[in-house]
Amino acid sequence: MTRRDFLFTAASWLFLGTRIRTAPAFEALSIPVLMYHDISNHYKDGYTVSPSLFYSHMEYLYQNSYISVFPEELNRFDKSRKLFMLTFDDGYLSFMDYAFPVLRDYGFKAIINVIGAYVGSYYNFNGKRPTLSWDDYRFLISSGLVRVGYHGYDIHVTNWVNRFTPEQLRLDSMKFLDKLNKELGTSTDIFAAPYGQYSERHLDVLRKLGFKYFFTSEERLFGMTDMAIPRLNINNSIDLVSFSQYIGGDRS
Repeated sequence: MTRRDFLFTAASWLFLGTRIRTAPAFEALSIPVLMYHDISNHYKDGYTVSPSLFYSHMEYLYQNSYISVFPEELNRFDKSRKLFMLTFDDGYLSFMDYAFPVLRDYGFKAIINVIGAYVGSYYNFNGKRPTLSWDDYRFLISSGLVRVGYHGYDIHVTNWVNRFTPEQLRLDSMKFLDKLNKELGTSTDIFAAPYGQYSERHLDVLRKLGFKYFFTSEERLFGMTDMAIPRLNINNSIDLVSFSQYIGGDRS
């Protein structure tokens, strides 16, 4: 039995007896952008999903012929195809343990939005959560399935928009880009706003540095005419039925 077959069987047993409503085909300019954080059985907060539930989400997408894309690939597919984007914020080590093996099996692509100051250490959020190292990122990027985005270096704090000027953001982003180039030999044009907060003044600074894609935490589907990209926050409250409705724009 392959890993994918096992996960499909496990997901089927987990939700045995639950009727799954297939999400409608998307219109040309409306796709889900999924925002995950940590994958864990230990934490139960609004930024964590269990491994079994994560597997079920990915199996649902695979079985229903969804195609994962990076932002620049959105215009490369026929309008009838069901596209989605997959993002992980903060850079938790659980991505390596739980997410990447599944993504590799399914051929799904993902963006990890990295907090520069915490790479190879831990992020203290309801507990000390270990984070991916630069070596981990080198391995992940070499797969062709993972991109890295900028989620702040030293500015990942609440109310950062009011605590840091646009000039301070410029310096912080340059620090991140320099570190990214030194460690990975690459750059990024993706910014994920810490805590979903941003202002046009701050985004203007990033545009001048070459950033093109701006992820927020606004919970709705993404229309490709949007200047900033809203995302659907996924956690343990989004069971498989909710997930199938949520990514189709219906949480009722």
